[in-house]
Amino acid sequence: KERKGGNSRAPQFYDIENFNASYSYSQTYRRNINTVFDTRTDQRAALNYTFQIRPKNITPFKGIKSKYLTIIKDFNFYYAPSRFTFNTDLMRSNAQAQQRNTDNPQIILPTTFFKSFTMGRQYDLAYDLSKSIKIDFNAKMDTRIDEVYGPADSQENRDTIRYGLRNLGRPTRYHQTLNANWQIPINKLPFLDFVTSSLRYSADYDWLSNSTIALTSVATPDDPGLNFGNTIQNAN
Repeated sequence: KERKGGNSRAPQFYDIENFNASYSYSQTYRRNINTVFDTRTDQRAALNYTFQIRPKNITPFKGIKSKYLTIIKDFNFYYAPSRFTFNTDLMRSNAQAQQRNTDNPQIILPTTFFKSFTMGRQYDLAYDLSKSIKIDFNAKMDTRIDEVYGPADSQENRDTIRYGLRNLGRPTRYHQTLNANWQIPINKLPFLDFVTSSLRYSADYDWLSNSTIALTSVATPDDPGLNFGNTIQNAN
């Protein structure tokens, strides 16, 4: 950005251009000789936030002149992360259909319902601690907004959705990754300026929820049930 007079302005975390949002809606309806009605509605909403800057590099010992203290002279750090990103995505689909009873029109077949409401959140952080140490962290959470059986527009279902949204959904999956890179400054030492060395560390963590049927199963003396807990795994 530039102010009046041509002076540049540093980006701020509250700038409106850091945000972007989108929404889509579609509905299909069909009927034929075998189908009384078949309606499906799909909605999707997304909100994204990205803040990226070039923080100033701090070099507190740059005044040192001795070549034997280059490793101290080149000590530096950044006071802030260079990038932070947050994304959230909501997807809701619901459908209802009723088939014709072509064998006996006097018997009305029941209406079937399909409902799915999911929310995804993703975080990304990039932080250069110094020119030689770089760290990035990424995390993603998938949740589900539970709904009750029956029509999507029933009051009970609306209340259930409001409760789920207030709690940001029921977590079903979580994944995170941490990466760290270090260019070891061994070449700053006298007589070792021809040597380069680097170190990289990476770690992953995953969490997966059990099914709702398993979570509500009750163990008995004859049946241990299905609720064995959630699943986690990690690697580094």
